[in-house]
Amino acid sequence: MKNKYFSLYDALIDGVRSPDPICRALCGERWALVESERSSGMAMNTEGESVPPMYRSLIGLPLCEAAKASVSWNLREASLGLAAANAWYNTPARAESLGALSSMDVFYTD
Repeated sequence: MKNKYFSLYDALIDGVRSPDPICRALCGERWALVESERSSGMAMNTEGESVPPMYRSLIGLPLCEAAKASVSWNLREASLGLAAANAWYNTPARAESLGALSSMDVFYTD
């Protein structure tokens, strides 16, 4: 059984289906960025490497594998893992298929 603490992350991780390898992973002061050949994702960067990372590097890992790092207790690695998951979800087609894409018209009123 998976840890209930991570249930939201587990649901996100389980949905990532991309075998695309990561070609770039960066952490800045505030943001983490992951890029594959076809997508990119960002997540808030939380500084801290209190435990060794799960992976030596995310470069070359498929997005579906790298997303698993979002539950790492190495906070820098977790930020990159969530950015990897976001690289999968952050496309207009995927957002629309999940019912999460709205026209900007809903934000404007007369």
